[in-house]
Amino acid sequence: LLDRPAATVILDREDTPLRFFLPHDEMWRFPVSLHEVSSTFTATIIASEDQRFRLHPGVDPLAILRAAWSNLLAWEVVSGGSTITMQVARLAEPRPRTFRSKFIEAFRAMQLEQMYSKDEILTLYMNMTPYGGNVVGVGAASWFYFGKTPDRLSLAESALLTVLPKSPSRYDPVKHPEEARAARDFYLELLEDKGIFDVDEVREARAQSLPDLVLKAPFKAPHFTQMVLDLEGKGRCITTSLDSFSQRVVEEKLKEREGWLRGFGIENAAVVVLDNETREIRAMAGSIRFFDDAHHGQINGTLIKRSPGSSLKPFLYALAMDQGHIVPQS
Repeated sequence: LLDRPAATVILDREDTPLRFFLPHDEMWRFPVSLHEVSSTFTATIIASEDQRFRLHPGVDPLAILRAAWSNLLAWEVVSGGSTITMQVARLAEPRPRTFRSKFIEAFRAMQLEQMYSKDEILTLYMNMTPYGGNVVGVGAASWFYFGKTPDRLSLAESALLTVLPKSPSRYDPVKHPEEARAARDFYLELLEDKGIFDVDEVREARAQSLPDLVLKAPFKAPHFTQMVLDLEGKGRCITTSLDSFSQRVVEEKLKEREGWLRGFGIENAAVVVLDNETREIRAMAGSIRFFDDAHHGQINGTLIKRSPGSSLKPFLYALAMDQGHIVPQS
């Protein structure tokens, strides 16, 4: 329950995303470790959700008493008193919001505290928090909202990702920017009042704009990335040898030659670029256009088996050129 399936992330040689593959439950999860998250985001989460996180054994009696008093004064539930550990328990086993559920969450939280360190529990929380739609965890939220890894989150971005899970639909920065900005700025003021960040930092953060769209998952080098998935399996972050610049050149050149090839009755073409010294793949295009169904574009022509004669032709031509019988442009 604490180890939900992760999306597969395939990167080029410079760690730029090429393509993401959803797990079987179709939720975007990019699990990260605590050192892969900015200290700013860690500070905003703890300040918002559980200021005594490092001190309590999973349940914070002071927070529960404070929440009970607030609810009594308001004659409604305005505060829950849940610790980060209790929230991990609830995210693992969702239950109706009842007193019985609270008791179970408290018991589970104390069990978790016996089994995991505080850093491990905080990491679980960051990776399990829902951010709206099928985006789960700060790794996925950081990418889809800001196009970056969570170790580069600014104070403004951290504050938004802290308040967003409280009401993902209401504080959606794309659909409801005014509500999202108000919630973010209000929380930034609280951080300033608590002395966690100074006046200048908060002023600069409030001046930053909100994201105006949710990024789409990248879809680069589709034949190559599918091959990597088939070879390496799902649920991992995989850095490959692909060079994105070489890949763009190959795809552009294929499209430039498309009409010329079709004039000779050649329906499709495929290209692989290898590093001769390391044998690493630098570029791979299995067809001219991946979504060209009329010419079977989704079939990876670089992996299709060929007859021995076809396989030997390039070597035959190279030998003929070496011996001077033909020239490359003949």
